Amino acid sequence: MESSSGFGEEEEGEPRFNDFYQEAPSSSSYSHKLVPWLSWDEWLFVKDCLFSNSPDSVATAFRRILAWRSRGCLPVAIEVTASIIEIQQKDPHFRENQSNGAYDNFRVDQTSYVLLSEDMLAMLYCMAIIRLVNGVVEKTRKKTEVSLAVAADHSRNKRPYSCGQKPTKATNA
Repeated sequence: MESSSGFGEEEEGEPRFNDFYQEAPSSSSYSHKLVPWLSWDEWLFVKDCLFSNSPDSVATAFRRILAWRSRGCLPVAIEVTASIIEIQQKDPHFRENQSNGAYDNFRVDQTSYVLLSEDMLAMLYCMAIIRLVNGVVEKTRKKTEVSLAVAADHSRNKRPYSCGQKPTKATNA
């Protein structure tokens, strides 16, 4: 039965949200946040499909996430998770004993399965992880209007040195 808050009770007694909005954490109990999924049932379905061992289920999850992305306001964590799983689908280490399956058809512009070199896979994984870090740090930066580097330092995240550079002490000139 529906309550005035928009939550209903499922058979197992778990709350479910029945519209496009989700409670946002804040001091006000009446604030909502727009989300791209239609219901918690859809959210759980996509989560289960995304982490499934079936290429067809993973392809179904990718199609739903593409639809969510088109609606806007897709959380960075979901976008990056989908990216990492998409990269894993191209990684021979994760594709042992799997055929190409429906994965080849989940993107309109994708015409064939391509094995990528280890370097290309490493770059794809790195870009996804950097996107996640930037997305997390961006929330801090918007509040304080500082650079990503300063926000990362403020969040106690260590910035890696590129190309094997070692830290050097600044000298006073």
